[in-house]
Amino acid sequence: MTLAVAVFAADALPLALIVRITIVLGVAWTCDAALRRANPRWRILTWRAAAVGILVVAAMSCRPPAFTLAVLPTPNALTIVAEASRPTLVDRKAASSQVRPSAAGARSTVQPALPPRTIAAGGNSKQTDNVEESGASRGRRGLKSQNGSPLAATREARPEQSATNVAIWALAIWAAGVTALLARFVRGALYVSRLVADASSAAPAICDQAATLAVRCGAPLPVDVRQSSAAVAPCSAGVFRPVILLPVGLCGRGSTVEIQGALAHELVHLAGRDLLWNAALELLAALLWFHPLAWRMRVAHVDGCDERCDAVATSVTADAHGYGRLLAQVALQVSCRAPAVALPMARTPQVMRRIALLSSGRGSARLSSRRAVVAAMIAAVFAGALGMASVGRRDAAAAPTASATAQAERTKDSEAKDADGKASPRAQLRGRITDDTGAPVTDAVVSITGNKRAGDTLMNHFEAKTDADGRYVFDKVTVDDTYRLRVESTKWVGLANWRDAPQLQLAPASEVARDLTLSRACRIRIRTVDESGKSVDGVNIYSKMLGADQHSFTGSVRTDKQGWAEIGGLVPSNTDYVFGTMHNDFAFGKLVKKLNDPTTAPEETIELVKGEVVAGVALCSDGKPATGWTINAMPDWWIFGATPRGVEIGKAGDFMLHHVAPDVYDLTVSVPMGDGMSRSLPVGSDTKLPLSRGILEVALSIPSPQSMGEITGVLKLSGDAPQESISVDAVSEDRRHHGSSHVRPGETKFRITALPPGRYTLRVSSTEIEEVTLRNVKAPSDGVEIAVNVAGKPQLTGRVVDDAGRAVTSFRVRVMKVGYTRGPNYVQDSQWQTVDNGAGEFAVAVVGAGIYQAIVSADGWAPTRSEPINTDQLPKEPLTLRLTRGVTLHGTIVNEDGRPIDGAAVAPRSASAGASPRARDRFAGNEGAVETVDGKFTIANLPAGTDLLRVTHPDYCFAFSDEITIADADVDVTPITLTRGGTVRGTVYDAD
Repeated sequence: MTLAVAVFAADALPLALIVRITIVLGVAWTCDAALRRANPRWRILTWRAAAVGILVVAAMSCRPPAFTLAVLPTPNALTIVAEASRPTLVDRKAASSQVRPSAAGARSTVQPALPPRTIAAGGNSKQTDNVEESGASRGRRGLKSQNGSPLAATREARPEQSATNVAIWALAIWAAGVTALLARFVRGALYVSRLVADASSAAPAICDQAATLAVRCGAPLPVDVRQSSAAVAPCSAGVFRPVILLPVGLCGRGSTVEIQGALAHELVHLAGRDLLWNAALELLAALLWFHPLAWRMRVAHVDGCDERCDAVATSVTADAHGYGRLLAQVALQVSCRAPAVALPMARTPQVMRRIALLSSGRGSARLSSRRAVVAAMIAAVFAGALGMASVGRRDAAAAPTASATAQAERTKDSEAKDADGKASPRAQLRGRITDDTGAPVTDAVVSITGNKRAGDTLMNHFEAKTDADGRYVFDKVTVDDTYRLRVESTKWVGLANWRDAPQLQLAPASEVARDLTLSRACRIRIRTVDESGKSVDGVNIYSKMLGADQHSFTGSVRTDKQGWAEIGGLVPSNTDYVFGTMHNDFAFGKLVKKLNDPTTAPEETIELVKGEVVAGVALCSDGKPATGWTINAMPDWWIFGATPRGVEIGKAGDFMLHHVAPDVYDLTVSVPMGDGMSRSLPVGSDTKLPLSRGILEVALSIPSPQSMGEITGVLKLSGDAPQESISVDAVSEDRRHHGSSHVRPGETKFRITALPPGRYTLRVSSTEIEEVTLRNVKAPSDGVEIAVNVAGKPQLTGRVVDDAGRAVTSFRVRVMKVGYTRGPNYVQDSQWQTVDNGAGEFAVAVVGAGIYQAIVSADGWAPTRSEPINTDQLPKEPLTLRLTRGVTLHGTIVNEDGRPIDGAAVAPRSASAGASPRARDRFAGNEGAVETVDGKFTIANLPAGTDLLRVTHPDYCFAFSDEITIADADVDVTPITLTRGGTVRGTVYDAD
């Protein structure tokens, strides 16, 4: 501490070092600006050389200087008065000489490192030497003031003491700044480590693709690729053991171009050791936090790295347009500063420049080794020379005034920082999740996903974890949208199904509270072993309840190094669960298990077998091989959405299916359709494999790829800019063949491939356009032009008020499609949306032309419906929906003996009817149902009109009431009688 204070008290060394560092940074920024149009690898080299140069200069500054650079300004008189009374750190070369006592024996003269200084006092000037005296000498000799009066030794010591205090404060402020920035660095590193630890390994097909690209990009093998629900954008993370993190949405829904582009981008980061340099520059910037030129050197280095990665990724994907679209989508997701130990794929400030540079190809070529070596040698010589120089003051005649330019730059940087740090309005959603006992749910991951899209990618997705009290909060929602709320948990049953997820309308000014109650879930631990009993890690295990609909959520986990995996969040049920395994080196594995007790976590083992190799040949309807297409064989019991990447069919139509265990399989061939899409063509069901002899012969009902044609063209768009993809579908005249292409927002070209030659009808459709039909289009064809008018999505807007005309601020709304008019008959999402709006306003988008009806419900009020609305005749003013208290029904449920039945569910048709026109008068569920207590029930807030009650009970047959007329008064319903009915027993057998 004493040494540090001495260094700061004697300001020559810190000031000289700062000047040297300023020169290095100034040269680096000048080179960065000059090399903007050159290969970005030069800018990367510039900043890495600057970092090394700063360290070299700092190290060599501790050695005796070889020469002097007169770059410091001449001090003013006030500065000299303060400095004259404190020790001066002299030139190290002069200070190394022997100090001789003066003739008076009371002072020791030291050769000054700086030129004599001029002190102005009372209009006179005189030169003084830089002299350091002992305290005793100064005390005996005293000092003369400017008017000649003696000054006491105690008074002369005060400036020295004050200077030391200033040095201590300066050191404390510098240390506090460094500590804060290092704490931020460590916090970011811990966050990234948790993100990596929580991530699961990506699908085997993606890992294989990453390994192939790593060889091409020069990245070290093996490559660790993981998928994370918390990652909003592809990124590389970690310094010494880097991994590639991909968002779950990209792994599940991303196209081949998007996944290839993301992988190639991050692999180039790993090949260049960008993460290590990024962390080093961040630490260096923390030490130099007081220096404006050091604030953004890491950002400048990252910009160069990203441009280099973009160039290589574009050459890998061979689709600059598709890769640029991916960059734009990723930039929309990244709204916060990334930790130094992670590199997200795109950031909003530079994304437009990067997209514009994609077609230039700059950065794909490596630097010339000779030029790079020469540049490095020049930088080394420059840093060494600068470190060996002594920094001195300029003559008074040459000393300029205070630099207005530097002050302006500092002000500009400060204003930019303030602008960047300014908080924008945020929407808020918060709540608490508990179980049915009131205990907090602490392991839940809550996500909200908006409906607005950029191409096929959701624009607004956020995640939060519950804390120890079960609370969650979202405070970064900035886009008005309708969001689906989903919850995933291991110990409790979450809300994972997309179709069943609650919907909420959120805006930047919203403050919505949504508490949830979850029930206890079942869990199971599964171990995977090979035929010798050895644990197998990296096995993907999928789970689903038998009989669940195709849209239900499929859980997925991966086994650890000991072969174990825990699957939770399962609904307790007497229906069996199916667990399926997938691994590149083994056949599919299966486990069927009933889980109905949340208090236990049973352990099971799945033995994986290697299986056999099945050889086959795939021929098309014209007798030619299906070269280039892929074939897949899946067990007929496989009910999960995930499937492995198919096996490519060779030039002679040959293929090899590996790791096939004895089972019944469904065979499909994947036929490309353009735009990275494909359609699955069934080519064999209930096929028993492996075959006892011979090879597997597959016959396709379509012509071979060699005889296929394509239709390409462009959409001539008019009107508004589309916000969703536009579908272009081609159907042959005999309706046997079809293909499609999706034109994403910002694009106009379409390409439909794998079409047998013939005449086709093209249909262009979207929820935002008037459908266009073009007949008699020949395949193959090129340059087809189709005029399309983009009208935008219709919206139903309205305002909800109570019976006194006051706004109802919290309510639920849903819109049903009750009639067809023209164009594609898209299905309207009729789920309830929760709205919290101070003015009682709502807006719901509909899926194109049609007749719609809005329904509004609120606690304590009867539901109300709007009149049917034709989108061709939308009212100019928002709808006004008035809520009333409604009517209350009272009734009793009894058995055949007239005794009351407890626990019967009584549901009104007005709340439980279906959304489609055909189901409006039918029960589609038990929404709004109440349970009987002592056989009695009460249903409040029913709207006027006619209604019907349905009563269900596990021990009785269901029953209906008579039609009930509801007017203005409460209604007592005639008792409803439930009967036992009969029992039907039987046995179900499988095919064997």
